[in-house]
Amino acid sequence: MAKTKTLVDFQFSAKLRSLRGALLSTLPHVADAKVTPDLARLRVFVTAAGVHVGATDRFTMALAGVHLVDRPQVLGCFDLYPEMARLLLKVFRPANKDDNPVVRLDVTEKALTVTDVSGLFPGTSLTIVPATPHPRWPDVPTILAGLWRNRAPASQLPMPGDYMARFTAATRAFEWELLAEPVAGARAVVVSCGESFVGALMCRQVTGADEDWWDTSRRGWLDSFGSLSSVLPELPPDPPNTGAPETKETDAPVDLTTLTIDLDGGDES
Repeated sequence: MAKTKTLVDFQFSAKLRSLRGALLSTLPHVADAKVTPDLARLRVFVTAAGVHVGATDRFTMALAGVHLVDRPQVLGCFDLYPEMARLLLKVFRPANKDDNPVVRLDVTEKALTVTDVSGLFPGTSLTIVPATPHPRWPDVPTILAGLWRNRAPASQLPMPGDYMARFTAATRAFEWELLAEPVAGARAVVVSCGESFVGALMCRQVTGADEDWWDTSRRGWLDSFGSLSSVLPELPPDPPNTGAPETKETDAPVDLTTLTIDLDGGDES
């Protein structure tokens, strides 16, 4: 049975692109050291479920998985300061998109050594300083698990744009779209990106003034849509039917030229 320890003699090998994806997608969620120094770090979990990287500043949180080549024999966690993570990303950066080398990570109380074991970066090894897990770093996996189980139908939740923008790092890192799901009974939205990333955004409480303002804004937009559409040029006529079978792509974007919306509240067609 694997032993559980904290920052003592971890060793595991990982696919570099997966490791980079985990770091890139979670770094935007690390707290500002000037505001919340206790959370200005990444948390790396080494468990029987694999290796995951987490981050939070309590407004948003994120957790990303790393594709391992071998299973770690010692379980636990350690922290990584963002500047150390960025240095790792700078040193181990594949030149070609299709390259996905393997790196080995050796972690002790005093050093984290990342070594290329695939030959793509001959002789390259980076030693950086990890950090002992901070006791005030929140239990992000448990929080996310609770939020995930209580996802709810869409509801009104004010989401600050700068917090939402943090999640674009995940879609860039893993090249997949984001899925946002509100949580029942909580002012939160769970945001996931395939099997590689899950996070959450904490929203403020909705007030009566918010609802009045949103209603006014919606009415203003609805009043404007017709005027905006009226100045569009007429669409060219459809090409003649050649008898070729129609093809459909379920993942294709919606054709906005054929989408009609009843501004009085009817269904879309």
